[in-house]
Amino acid sequence: METVLTGALGIVILIIFLFLGMPIGVSLGVVGFAGLIFLIGIDGTLGIITTVPFSSTASFTWVCIPLFILMGNLAGQSGIVTELFETTRNWFGRIPGGLCIATIAGCAGFGAVSGSSVATAGAIGKIALPEMFKFRYHPKLSTGCAAAAGTLGSLIPPSIFMVVYGILTESSIGKLFFAGFLPGILSAILLMTVVVVWVKINPAMAPDIFQVSWKERFRSLKGVSGILILAVIVMGGIYMGVWTPTEAAAAGAFTTLIMNVIRRKLTWGGLSRAVLDSMRLTSTLFFVCVGAYIFAAFIVLSKIPMEISQFCISSGFSPFMFFIVIFAMYLFLGCILEPIGMMLITLPIIFPAAKSLGFDPIHFGILMVKFCEIGMITPPVGLNVYMIKSVVPTVPTADIFQGIMPFVIMDIIITFILFFYPQISLLVPNLMR
Repeated sequence: METVLTGALGIVILIIFLFLGMPIGVSLGVVGFAGLIFLIGIDGTLGIITTVPFSSTASFTWVCIPLFILMGNLAGQSGIVTELFETTRNWFGRIPGGLCIATIAGCAGFGAVSGSSVATAGAIGKIALPEMFKFRYHPKLSTGCAAAAGTLGSLIPPSIFMVVYGILTESSIGKLFFAGFLPGILSAILLMTVVVVWVKINPAMAPDIFQVSWKERFRSLKGVSGILILAVIVMGGIYMGVWTPTEAAAAGAFTTLIMNVIRRKLTWGGLSRAVLDSMRLTSTLFFVCVGAYIFAAFIVLSKIPMEISQFCISSGFSPFMFFIVIFAMYLFLGCILEPIGMMLITLPIIFPAAKSLGFDPIHFGILMVKFCEIGMITPPVGLNVYMIKSVVPTVPTADIFQGIMPFVIMDIIITFILFFYPQISLLVPNLMR
């Protein structure tokens, strides 16, 4: 019991550190280090500390993260993002709120090469928002839609969230990628439904003035060719067993580089920016991961995960009750933490309990991604919201948060649908057997 109390105290101290604004990686590392000293002494702790930084990151699987980030950065400067939005705009522009629906479709498409919600929101938002403002779309609808649609970058594979989850839980990253397909499509369709209903109720939110001929629509389909090529190379290669997710990331990054050369979009300045941005994001993520592994070692030794699992079983916790508790916890943590930090902190504690209650690891991974998506757009952190704010600084942050609330409600509904119908997540991965 003493070890459990030590673990609980460590979690409380960690939350205090995070509220005080201490960096996540530092908070995790400091609490984990102090807790390990208390549980196993300084010698045992130093043995862990001297090996964790290398052992936790020197993995072939981790390599796919910087490569997927690089692929998204290179895709952003190749011009395929602009072409993708023009295609979706031509096809969906005449639907009520058509430019918003085109934004959602564009984010879904770019999510297939990005893997990051923030990057997806920023890349599509920079193109879509000026277009929507040009046609007098209401700022709340347009900015809220762009911020919410960006979350599709985490659900539609490849996804950095899924890679992190797969590594931490030793789940198949390939199956996680394919598990995101149908939930991603469902999420995109229901987010579009929010736009249509909102505009039907209040037509002034999105004037119906965008018209394109059928000839122009079909001509614009060539704009999705770049995305389709990358999707076939990355996901098609994984499905056919040609390569692992890490090798697929390398192939995707290389193909995107070649696309830039062919399109004459490659400059030394652009290439260096893409590489440096990828290095910065990767180093930040790896720093947090090192701290998370130290904290996870402390939590495991405190026996908290085992006690939670036993408590859930002995107290008659149903999977639905567990789901509600975890959902509420993530709604709270989403107000103070960025999503990957939430996942790194909580997974060592809740994943053993989820397995003991019969959750399929792949299905639970998709639920975790949905939890993180909602955290990307809820106040006061809402990283996607602040990305959109940087794109359109003239729109008050409060307006963006107000505009995003209908989409948050729909995302919550989608998460419940995925919980009650796990086959939506598991259908495609099961075909890989």
